Amino acid sequence: MDFSLQPFSFLIGLVTATVFWWLMGRMRPLLGEFKESMQERREEAQARRSTGVEENHRRATLRRAQGMHLAAPLFALDEIIEVPRLLAPPAIVDPDATPADDDIVTSALPYMPAWPEMAAIYQAPSFSLPQAIGSSINLVITGQPGIGKTTALAYLASLLANRDPQLGEQSEGVPFLYHVGDLNLPDGEIKDVLNPIQSAAAERASMLDLTRLPNFIQHAFSSGRALLLLDGFDELYPDEQIKVTEYLKALRKAYPKIQIVITGGPEQLDGLIGLGFAPMTLMPWKTKQRDDFVQKWGKLWMQTVAVEAWSQTEEEQPEQIDSAS
Repeated sequence: MDFSLQPFSFLIGLVTATVFWWLMGRMRPLLGEFKESMQERREEAQARRSTGVEENHRRATLRRAQGMHLAAPLFALDEIIEVPRLLAPPAIVDPDATPADDDIVTSALPYMPAWPEMAAIYQAPSFSLPQAIGSSINLVITGQPGIGKTTALAYLASLLANRDPQLGEQSEGVPFLYHVGDLNLPDGEIKDVLNPIQSAAAERASMLDLTRLPNFIQHAFSSGRALLLLDGFDELYPDEQIKVTEYLKALRKAYPKIQIVITGGPEQLDGLIGLGFAPMTLMPWKTKQRDDFVQKWGKLWMQTVAVEAWSQTEEEQPEQIDSAS
């Protein structure tokens, strides 16, 4: 066989290969841009498909949040809410830096998260809930039973559901508000960590949204827009608390960009601190807040409940007889 090299054919092959690889080098950025464009289109299509489900989910979350208080049969939460605040933890001391100027309250009053009544009386520094979640940290709202942790969580869920501007960048976050008992966590390992949340969400979703709900939840958690709001951690037995913390650990591992806010007692935070949750204590009401609440309650009572009660019990007046007849 003749393997002699043909100069002309070799030259044509060399030129062709050179042009081909030159074109590939020039087209590689275009191919990358095309791939990114297709990915953006897929995400936009997914977002459009999720829009209707998301709006329905926000409305359902708002309805539930507005009913999470003892007087729910009478008034919506926003009608009687006293805006909750969180006790500010002590500032971190850097020995190499100039200490910040403390006022007389922070200098004299010790930080007592288990007993925040003194902080409320002397008006210690505090944070709003939008400020607390603004740094995207996982938060545990602590306080003794009856202090208002559930109401604070419902207030936060209402802000998120309404895309309240005071939330800043978090205003587009999607709230998932549940009691820990709603998740029905099994004893064994969970194959898909979103299954408990999907089941809990399906309990309050409309029939038309049930088929699209899993994709919506998957998209919200994978994009990092989901804010999981869990109530009732301090109501569980210790072994049940361990089950919840193990679940949250797996959930954060699968979806590290989400944010979680949970309520708990100051003495019942086993496992949460180890997961990186920052404990912040709910501030009790000040005297002025109590007075404002009583006035607000009395005004609403007179405008609604009392008027209805009077209308039902008012005796029918007898017809007057015309004296001229």
